[in-house]
Amino acid sequence: MLEIDRLLVALDLEIDGRALTPGSRLAADQALRLATGLGNGSLAAQALLGRAETHLDQGDVGLAAAEIARARAQYEQLDHPVGLAEALRLEAAVAAANGDLARAAQLLADASALAEHRGSAHTLAEITRDLASVRQRLGDAAGAQDARVRAAHLYRKLGAAHLARPLEAPPGP
Repeated sequence: MLEIDRLLVALDLEIDGRALTPGSRLAADQALRLATGLGNGSLAAQALLGRAETHLDQGDVGLAAAEIARARAQYEQLDHPVGLAEALRLEAAVAAANGDLARAAQLLADASALAEHRGSAHTLAEITRDLASVRQRLGDAAGAQDARVRAAHLYRKLGAAHLARPLEAPPGP
């Protein structure tokens, strides 16, 4: 179990820092194999979401969507709201990558409601950060700014000032 945790923590740190490498995919693959072998559905779903993030980073939207669908089904079966919120966040990233910003905004609203009610502060911060980006792309500058301020506040409360700082800078053109 410690090996899975180590792989998932390393992958999560790379994803947060957006320093995804070929090793990121390898870590997610190893974590998925280990979790599946142990029969741990929650860790397997988390590894699937890690793989989905690497697919998104590489522009493989279809592969990301398939991994997210598998993880989402697993989290729904386990009644795991934090994992489900994260799956919805990544599903929104797929929708945004496909140009469906209205769907992305709705998925993020659903994810936010889950994360606020039964989720984690870190997941809520990520969702709110992504919502700021979608609102900006939709032309809702005020809504985007509100979401950026809220996400930065959440990150600072978590002691993640390095993730808050980019949100506090003025948005680009």
